[in-house]
Amino acid sequence: MSSNDGNQSPFAIRLNGTAFQADEGFVSDANNTVMALALQPDGKVLVGGQFTSLGGQSRNRLARLHPDGSLETGFEPNIGGPIHAVALQSDGKILIGGTFRYVDGEMRDRIARLKANGILDTSFTTDASSTVNAFAIQPDGKILVGGAFTTFSGQPRNRLVRLNMDGSLDEDFEPNLDGMVNAIALQPDGRILIGGHFSNVGGQPAPRIARLNANGSLDESFATSNAGIVHAIALQVDGKIVVGGQFTWIAGQTRRRIARLHVDGTLDETLDNDANLTVHSLALQADGKILLGGDFTTIGGQPRSRIARLNADGTLDEAFDPDADGQVLALALQGDGKVLAGGEFTRIGGLPTDRIARLGNDPATSALTVTGISQIDWLRGGSAPQVSQVEFAYWTGGDWQQAGFAEHIHGGWRATDLNLPASTWVRALARPAGGRHAGSVGLIEEVAMYGGGDFPAIGVYAHGEPLINGLSTPGWRTRRGFSFLLEFTRTCACGSRGWEDSGGRAVFGDQWNESPPARAPEPGWFPGPGLPTKF
Repeated sequence: MSSNDGNQSPFAIRLNGTAFQADEGFVSDANNTVMALALQPDGKVLVGGQFTSLGGQSRNRLARLHPDGSLETGFEPNIGGPIHAVALQSDGKILIGGTFRYVDGEMRDRIARLKANGILDTSFTTDASSTVNAFAIQPDGKILVGGAFTTFSGQPRNRLVRLNMDGSLDEDFEPNLDGMVNAIALQPDGRILIGGHFSNVGGQPAPRIARLNANGSLDESFATSNAGIVHAIALQVDGKIVVGGQFTWIAGQTRRRIARLHVDGTLDETLDNDANLTVHSLALQADGKILLGGDFTTIGGQPRSRIARLNADGTLDEAFDPDADGQVLALALQGDGKVLAGGEFTRIGGLPTDRIARLGNDPATSALTVTGISQIDWLRGGSAPQVSQVEFAYWTGGDWQQAGFAEHIHGGWRATDLNLPASTWVRALARPAGGRHAGSVGLIEEVAMYGGGDFPAIGVYAHGEPLINGLSTPGWRTRRGFSFLLEFTRTCACGSRGWEDSGGRAVFGDQWNESPPARAPEPGWFPGPGLPTKF
């Protein structure tokens, strides 16, 4: 059985199909704009923007929320200006970019790195001469940074740089753009998609959207699009490129503020649904549906106030209409498919909520499985977030050992020709994009156990308190917040391998409440707070 990236089970349980209403228990009342959203593997959410309070508590431009939407106490970095983008590194450290000049009283010009606990990482001392808008993190850990700057760490770098993991400049990467970069997206082959205000890359024409080779040179095989301003780029698993912005013309044809391109940069004519005003943010679901956030009030001539969803074929999803009363600048999908939204709104999904909200969504599915000792599959569907850079690992008893990067298959991801232990835990770790310009980067994970043998202890918590022995009661939650009901015919004893089902069953229900069970899996093991994690 698996613990998961957003509280999904290995049995592909359907989650929270709740008509896209706002979650009343989720923290709200940001006193100013929310622009950055990034997920952590433990289900927590990093939130950045211009606010100085969140949920009635003082928080200067950056906060972290628990999976239930409550504010994390003790995480209180003091950021001296707006945050536009957040990125989570694989070691748990947090990159922030924006227009700020100070962090915790120390000068940090527009880019900084925090430790996982929110304390400033003083070893990371790079700076930018102007705004940082977007991050992307490569599989090798190097960091792409886009914005309006013309120098970086005192060196000439025009609007796009690549940093080594320690924050030093990658001296071999210097694309040299003549205008601001808003959006960055990484292709699996290492090539880099960028969008923004620029018209030239390295002295060659590339108006507002371009593709770079891994070394930073312009990829001349990518069709010149002659687009207006591009605010967001999202890469589908089939290689097609979804683009949002202020443009009314792209790839030689009329497309108003939302378009899709083929891998070579030519227009995909199947998506032809205009937005009447700017699209600021994009988020992609595993089923191919496309979430849009922005200033618009119509999509394809149909009323849609600042947030909408397109079907995979580009038509408007008639069922999805949360109706925000102000700008939606930032979107992100949790592992369970729920939609995080940030911006300038004061009402969304039928409820008053200031500038940040979580919405219900269609069901999400996810299953992490092992075949023999040579193959790992991670199948994802429904409203689960589309991810990239899927990496599999296995538990050695003291640490995670990399098993390899996965390749995309129909319905998910796969790695083959592995040599796994006969029994252990396996983990899928992946990167979803989110936030304004889709310029923030998170991490999600799913963990599953296979085979027999001894495993790390996996106790169960009842409302946050460990239960050592006894019969089950409804409403217990694992560390990741997935509520479940345990029904036993005999007393369970917690041994070194966790809770054992002695003739009962584990019934999983909807997240965060004691709703009727969705499915009763086979008797066996289930995840708990002792499960090994990345951090």
